[in-house]
Amino acid sequence: MLTLPEAAPAGDLQLDPTDLVCALEIGGAARVYPTEMLRTYHVVNDRLGATPVAVAFCPRCYSGVALDPVVDDRVLSFRVFGLYQGTLAVIDDQTSTIWTPFTAEALAGPLAGRRLEFLPLTMATFGAWLAAHPNSTTPRLAIAGEPHAGRRRPGEPSNDGILSKLVGRWDERLPARALILGVDIDGTARAYVMEPRSPPTRAAGDELAGVPIVLMGASGEWPLAYDRRLDGQQLEFRVEADEVLDQSESSWREGRAVSGPLAGRSLRFVPSHMSEWYTWAAFHPDSEIRRLT
Repeated sequence: MLTLPEAAPAGDLQLDPTDLVCALEIGGAARVYPTEMLRTYHVVNDRLGATPVAVAFCPRCYSGVALDPVVDDRVLSFRVFGLYQGTLAVIDDQTSTIWTPFTAEALAGPLAGRRLEFLPLTMATFGAWLAAHPNSTTPRLAIAGEPHAGRRRPGEPSNDGILSKLVGRWDERLPARALILGVDIDGTARAYVMEPRSPPTRAAGDELAGVPIVLMGASGEWPLAYDRRLDGQQLEFRVEADEVLDQSESSWREGRAVSGPLAGRSLRFVPSHMSEWYTWAAFHPDSEIRRLT
């Protein structure tokens, strides 16, 4: 666990451009969390500007999420508690409530039944994120970290023979290690099968639980889901010359218009995060599966 780590320029990180990071931008402030650092600490209680955030990462299933840790005007801080459904469970220091970060739900304790709000944590290659967010910061201790060659990347097979024994609901509709983007709208869940290698620019429209969504991600970044309605209009997106464009010819990245008539406008983030299938299915047994063409 890390709490309010000192920040340093992410450009000082000794990472290969293809190394994976989890990254977050809030209010113009961007931060990079190398997955190798998250393997060690699992939980980072942090702030981006004035905004508190909690980042949790499970190296076993390659799931990373960011949460708004404010409950009843109190900022909660988290640390590892143990395993639940084969992945990370955390406990907060303020109320001793046990949470599963991957549904943002309190499992037991004074806040049982409460849910936190997901924030848009992007899984990306370091080079792709830094090129788009050159002013990103990172926890300073990550800069001194030693590189780790040969780590398993998401979606790669593993010989973990006890995996199925740690998960209460084992779903064989996909290989356990299949990399998916999981999207959940008020309990209606869908898993989109992803390419485990460096992904292309993506702008895939769909509908879930009556909400028109777009799976949006730039080259080198796995996508997240956004509500594609803006001011009562449903936007239609396409990829052209490695750029995400809408019908107004505005250019979009990570749910925000970066140029064109809609520059500065943002879409509502829809709860979504990358995961390997076995974990997503354990928490969402009725999840649909969709393969993007």
